[in-house]
Amino acid sequence: MSTKNLYPAFRLNLEQQKKRAKEMLKLAKTGDQKSIKLFQRYCPNPKADWKLADAQHTLACDLRFKNWAELKQHVLRMDQQRELLDEKKILDADLQTMHIRCGHDIQQTLKDAGFQGEFNLHINPYLEGPVTNDSNWLELRAHSMVDNYNHYQDKPLEYESVLKGCQEEEQRLQQACTYERVGLWFEHDRMDQFILLRSLAFFAEHGAPPLMELVTTNEYPGTLPFIGLGQLPPEALALLWEKRQKLNQQHLLLAEKLWQDFRSSDPQALCRFIKQPCELLPFMPAAIKRHLQELPDCETGLSLTQNLMLQLLVERAEKRPVNLNRLVSIMIYQKDPLPGLGDISHDRILRELAAEPLQLVTIHKADDSDKWHADTAEITERGKNVLSGELNLMDIVVNERWVGGVRIAPDQPNWYWDEEDERTVHKKRH
Repeated sequence: MSTKNLYPAFRLNLEQQKKRAKEMLKLAKTGDQKSIKLFQRYCPNPKADWKLADAQHTLACDLRFKNWAELKQHVLRMDQQRELLDEKKILDADLQTMHIRCGHDIQQTLKDAGFQGEFNLHINPYLEGPVTNDSNWLELRAHSMVDNYNHYQDKPLEYESVLKGCQEEEQRLQQACTYERVGLWFEHDRMDQFILLRSLAFFAEHGAPPLMELVTTNEYPGTLPFIGLGQLPPEALALLWEKRQKLNQQHLLLAEKLWQDFRSSDPQALCRFIKQPCELLPFMPAAIKRHLQELPDCETGLSLTQNLMLQLLVERAEKRPVNLNRLVSIMIYQKDPLPGLGDISHDRILRELAAEPLQLVTIHKADDSDKWHADTAEITERGKNVLSGELNLMDIVVNERWVGGVRIAPDQPNWYWDEEDERTVHKKRH
């Protein structure tokens, strides 16, 4: 197997890190403010007489390790596991296995790591659009996907084709029940957690496979922020497989109840759920809370995504409008406390804020109209007034949208999110 460094951000080299520590120490001693701030964050020393050991500790902490010894151990384990890949050992050969994942991002990496089980792609984005308790909920979702995303496709989306895709995902979950083992590969973000929730709720209702094993994490050491499993090299997936969690009936019962609450038109049960830790599914409370933050805010009427995008436009408004591609990247990697949406979804939300009668944003088209990523945006005065709470978006116009099973619509009392008290509020605006 080639040792070409395909994943530099998460495939660390110990000698390189030693050199980085020496260089950082040298820079700090010559007054480099960036290096000094790093030292002060992890090795506060009023005399600033840092040693090489301090530099190594600082660098390790910045890479999300507890200390330098942990960094060395991690690099050693990664190197050893990468050497084992050459032996072509099949890691899931003991049982007939199906691996479920919310995208193609790790499909090839799993093969490279030594997994041969069938790959089950499940990409229905439950964090967007209606997820109701109605018998025709998949039909509602298919219509929503066509309505919202036709503009972004080279070929027009066809309702029948989208619906068929949703139905086939359900059928593949049914097929998974016939395997000896199902491997569930989901990180901590909303997209992953809600597909995990759907999968487990399906197994609770239709019968579970004999063995369900979950690979999940919200962190992995490296030089980039950890966003998802798709960033990781094969040896990292192999190491995570060693730490997989066996799921049981308790997990299924919890998921079945949560899925019902997720699809309810009343979000109060979800609000109660986030008030306490959840040992069975530890990343689910944060995902559910972030989900509830997409309800209109009591003060501004904005969802958290809308709020963060407007904040970014204010912060980045120098002398020119902000490039949409840059805006979306910052949202995903820096701004959103729990990302889940992709670039197209962010773009759609921003353009809704720019449309009449809202006009909270002005979008300037690029020369090539097909390159929507190249468009730029800037916040309007009305947008600033909404962001500050002087105006409430829900008093301007109420566009129909869904947060799970909760429908936001005009001419009805709507559910709002009170961020200060972390609670949902049901009211009709005057």
